[in-house]
Parts: sequence; C-alpha cells; structure tokens
Amino acid sequence: MNKTITIGDNITFTSDSSRNLTLSFSPDDITNCWSNADRLAGLITDYYHLHSNKECTTLISTVLNELIENAVKYAENKYGTVKIDTLKNEDKLLIKISNTLQAEKLTPFIDECKKLFHTDLKTLFIKRIESLKKEAPRDSSGGIGLILLKKDYNTGIKFIFYENNDDSYKVSVIAELTLV
Repeated sequence: MNKTITIGDNITFTSDSSRNLTLSFSPDDITNCWSNADRLAGLITDYYHLHSNKECTTLISTVLNELIENAVKYAENKYGTVKIDTLKNEDKLLIKISNTLQAEKLTPFIDECKKLFHTDLKTLFIKRIESLKKEAPRDSSGGIGLILLKKDYNTGIKFIFYENNDDSYKVSVIAELTLV
C-alpha cells in the first residue's frame, strides 16, 4: 500500500479541467535558463488577466518563482516532469506544483516543511539566515523562500507526499493566494 503524508494548511485543490491551466516542463528547461521561471509566472498571470493589479502580479510572480525553483532544485531527475496546475476561484488563486523527490531526501524535506507550521516564522527566518552565514557559499542555496512566503506574503501552503513504487515520492505543493 502506498503511503501519503500531508503537512500544512487546510487547502483543497479540486481539479476542474474546464477551468484549470496546466503546464508541464522538464527541470532541465529551467536550469538552462533560470529566467524561464519568471516567464512561466508571467504567462500564468496573463492567462488570468491579473496583470492590471500590480500587487497581484508581484504576489503571483514571487510565489510561482519560489515554487518552480524549489521543484527544479529538488527534482529526482533533471529530465523528469514538473507539472503546474492553477485554478482561479473568485478572489483566490490555487497553485499546485508536482514533481518527484528521491526517497533519501524525503525525511529532511518533511522536517523542514513541518517547521513552517510548528515554529515561529520570524524565529525560523533568523535561524536560517544565521545558518546560511556559517555555510560555504556553494551550500547556501537558500532555504528561506518558503519561510518568506508564509511570513511575508501570508500564503497558504500544503505539502502532499505520495509514495511511488520505485523508491521515490511524488511531491505536490499547493499554494493558496488571496487576490485583493
């Protein structure tokens, strides 16, 4: 029996193929040109005609960039598939990004995810900044993006880990944005 682990906010993403925008890409497409993450964010913003509201555009771009970059960085296979599903409901935009994570990365990633919901975010942010100062520059790839999404942008976030049969996990990160 495949195991599912859920961490985070109470967000429901119900797929509706008539109202969803779904995009798929290879992590390699982004690592060859990191600005493609920003282009994807712009495409999604334009699709929902949200570019007229600067605050919405900035929010969507920031959240999408962070989620896309994380999905690419932690993908099991750089030639695999990252899938983005979005759905706009009235004043909410739901974003679901899915990829595959190697089993050995699962426990550390779950531990980091749990901290977002069980630790004071300001304290967590400061501790992460301090730990980045101590790490070698090549190891300081971040770790603060998800903290900032929760702390500064009040983004609802939910992580779902689905066990595959091949010693890997499908990871879906769902973000809920309030469009004001």
